[in-house]
Amino acid sequence: MSEDFSNNIFGPPKEELQRYWVSNREHFDSLAKYYKEKDRKYYDEFIAPFYSNQPVTSIVKTNKRASLIVIISAVMVVVIAGAGILVFFMLSNQVNKVEQNVIKVESNDSVDVKNNENDKVYDYDSHYIQGLMCLSKKEYDEAEFHLKLVPKDDPDYKSAQQVLESIKYLKKYDKK
Repeated sequence: MSEDFSNNIFGPPKEELQRYWVSNREHFDSLAKYYKEKDRKYYDEFIAPFYSNQPVTSIVKTNKRASLIVIISAVMVVVIAGAGILVFFMLSNQVNKVEQNVIKVESNDSVDVKNNENDKVYDYDSHYIQGLMCLSKKEYDEAEFHLKLVPKDDPDYKSAQQVLESIKYLKKYDKK
């Protein structure tokens, strides 16, 4: 029972060589050098095609490029979606604030109002909105009254002051 060892091939399988070729070229090159000197048949059959077969290497490089493009595209999609969600929540928060102010304005409309404007009961949070609503109806005196009641610590104070300046010109040039 003698075995013929000349037909047996000793060395890493082709799949493992492919993995080394792609991920660890230094190790692949050291294996190639070893088998070129020690087992020329193994080298010619399994390792040499990697060096001579350029389409194999270009496919590997193309796959790396394609995977890089896919990763970059996925990151861009995630960033764009995140920005869209952020904008959505910011806008919905603004809409909620406006709706709350409109509800306050509507509830203030139901308050009994005396004949004298100075005796009116108003909610300070809604003077800016009430002033803008009066301005849209071209009720300039009423709008001016509300906008002057916007407190200095209100975030809409600067805007209210700008609208007050505009009302001066609107009263002068707007013909009812």
